[in-house]
Amino acid sequence: MKLFFQYFFVTIILPSLLFASNFSTHKISEDRGPYKTKHISIHTFEKDLDQIYKDISQKSLFNANNCDEYIADITNFLLIESGKRYLPLRQRDFRRLEERADIIIEKLFLLRLRLHKKLKEFSLQGKITPNCVKKIRMAFRYSRFLEEFITEIRVSMYKSPMKADRRDFSQQKYQFYLNPKYKDSNFKSGDILLVRTSSFVSAVIARIGDDDGQFSHAAMIYVDESGEIKVIEALIESGTIITPYDEWMKTNNHSRALLFRHDNEALAKKAALKLYNIVQKRQVSNDLILYDFTMDDSDSNKIFCAELIQYAFKLAGDSQIPTFRTSFKAFDDHPFLNELTISAKNVFAPGDIEVEPFLSLVAEWKNYDSTRLSRLQDVIQTKVLYWMSHKDYYLKGTFRSSVGTTVGLLGRKLFGLNSDNIPLNMPFGFMENIIKLHDLSDILEKHLLNQETEYFKKYGHSMDYLMMMNELEKFRVEDCERYIKRKKEIKDRILYHIDDWEKPYKGSDPLFHNFFNTKNGLECNTPVEKF
Repeated sequence: MKLFFQYFFVTIILPSLLFASNFSTHKISEDRGPYKTKHISIHTFEKDLDQIYKDISQKSLFNANNCDEYIADITNFLLIESGKRYLPLRQRDFRRLEERADIIIEKLFLLRLRLHKKLKEFSLQGKITPNCVKKIRMAFRYSRFLEEFITEIRVSMYKSPMKADRRDFSQQKYQFYLNPKYKDSNFKSGDILLVRTSSFVSAVIARIGDDDGQFSHAAMIYVDESGEIKVIEALIESGTIITPYDEWMKTNNHSRALLFRHDNEALAKKAALKLYNIVQKRQVSNDLILYDFTMDDSDSNKIFCAELIQYAFKLAGDSQIPTFRTSFKAFDDHPFLNELTISAKNVFAPGDIEVEPFLSLVAEWKNYDSTRLSRLQDVIQTKVLYWMSHKDYYLKGTFRSSVGTTVGLLGRKLFGLNSDNIPLNMPFGFMENIIKLHDLSDILEKHLLNQETEYFKKYGHSMDYLMMMNELEKFRVEDCERYIKRKKEIKDRILYHIDDWEKPYKGSDPLFHNFFNTKNGLECNTPVEKF
């Protein structure tokens, strides 16, 4: 789904990540675990990757019965080996990357294709388990994280930065990879685009479910009789619309994009045609299908982006999609989703398309001008949502969020202000909490980007996933300490030193615990948690 709204100082575009191989002795759980300090060469890493790719096809080694454990080993390998063990510390590692980076990246892409093939096989057998799907999702995002990590190191070796091509699926080195099953990436009616921008809200959408994703918006392709390509999508600011592809590309700058095709191309073509006819008729009569903020796909009166794909195939007589849905169990005892006006307990999220058995990945494209920022945003939102669901943090109302939302919505309803960005059916809670999240994410992004930039200057490559997670956790504890000290200073002045009000405070101001904290504001000072 793609969100875009703007008011006063806020501009939001609305519309991830790393295998313990059979060689690893450590297990990790849910993105967490210890580092290994023994360094391995990139040559050895590539050999291990080749062996795992080969083993996946052997039923005696990988099957539906051992899927959970086997994929856990793969995700551990991708997370740990791309951490302290795998970072290119030696000159021969950098030389190896210079020679082999594009080949290693393509192998990671082919690994995802092979894992999806096994997912489809297990699903058709009726033997796949939710945990197996969960682990495969993790392997997808860790391998993609590693791809981007390697490519950025390789690109940094050039004297001048790689020139980014904004055209999705342009066949450039390091940017584009085509499934060997297909001759080209030319669009067909019924194809599905899965995309991601580098905005913080895009990261929120990708990470908000129990299973983290790396994509935030889905759209369907329709090719008319003259061959013109059109994009059908559901947007926050406008509802469901049709846009010529060339025009669509001019107004979008994606960091990642995937192209999917249904195994039954005739069914997909029928779905696209039926969807196009309905949406085009509503668009001509200026009666657009509004965006569904509740994310309830039980009816089609209002539609969100992934629901649009489901709706199209239902029109064609197929109700199989989605096979696997994203749940929100982590927020069962937290008000955050209700505050966003999301009423669904589980949802067809954009990222679910990546594990749909009836869809095949045709091609993948990335813009390495923005993947680094997207990766930082992924880590930030993973931590923010983790603090909410596991440490009982809450977004508290601020003067800016309350007044900005009130004035913005009233201005839209009474005077038509910001009509291109704020729909009439946008709920107060949604807009207010997006503003709160923006302010929080901006603080965390500035801190992490500063740390990451210094690290890059020193070592010649980005911080890995676990390093960034640990850095944010450390930052949270430090800011909480600032918050508690300031509260104590204020209390002491009130009780004992009335004359000290004009004197400056001794400690530094907290950066975000004034509006993102636990209920009593003191429990935030828990020991730093290692990831």
